[in-house]
Amino acid sequence: MGKVLARWFVGLVFLSSVGAAQAQTVSLVTGNNYYPYSDERLDGGGIATIYVKTVLEAMGVTPEFVFADWEEGYQAALVGQYAGTFPYIHTEEREELFHYSDPIFSVRPHIFTAAREFGGIGEVDSLRGATLCVPNGWGVDGFLQDMVDSGEITLLTGTNVIGCFRALLNLQVHAVSIDRRLGTAAAIAVDERYWYIAARMSDESNPHHLIISRNVPNAEEWLDQFNATLGRLQEEGVMYNLTAQYFENLQ
Repeated sequence: MGKVLARWFVGLVFLSSVGAAQAQTVSLVTGNNYYPYSDERLDGGGIATIYVKTVLEAMGVTPEFVFADWEEGYQAALVGQYAGTFPYIHTEEREELFHYSDPIFSVRPHIFTAAREFGGIGEVDSLRGATLCVPNGWGVDGFLQDMVDSGEITLLTGTNVIGCFRALLNLQVHAVSIDRRLGTAAAIAVDERYWYIAARMSDESNPHHLIISRNVPNAEEWLDQFNATLGRLQEEGVMYNLTAQYFENLQ
């Protein structure tokens, strides 16, 4: 059996046999360069991978994680080649294709600007007339959506996180809205000098989820079990302790 067919078989059999004693392994796909949440070069594959692994093992399941190109992994999960993929934020378009778990974690977006040119930006209204870079796979943050819809903010899309920060360094865009840790890592990767400013402009947060294709049998039933286990681990403080330990080790 080829690797692709084997993963498809493992994913679908597991979910269609949810609760059965013989269903002990599940194959999930995620991606790289989403620091510190998902990257095969990070300890444990990143904190998001650790979260999902912890929940699945508490369910009595042995997870297999595959790190792939984000778009390729997303499409593979959509057709059921994998049981699911993570971590993803909610969009209306995506909800038509996937079932969502309860939030595994939330990211609080920061606005990154180039210090030498746009260091004065400090309020949301100051972004009117700006060009905002939105990396592939990311959505527009809710607190910016009205200005995007009205045309007061122009979007640059079609590039990855590093591409957005290169555009910011070269003053091709005015801002990037992204998680502080991920944005800081990307900014340093582009130029090690302290050339950027990160500002928190909203109390909004972006919940991230495990998602399972609506093409996969019994996905909702399986997610009910996942959610119940996740909730129990959160109540017991397990997830909080994982977070604290992980970020302490990153210092």
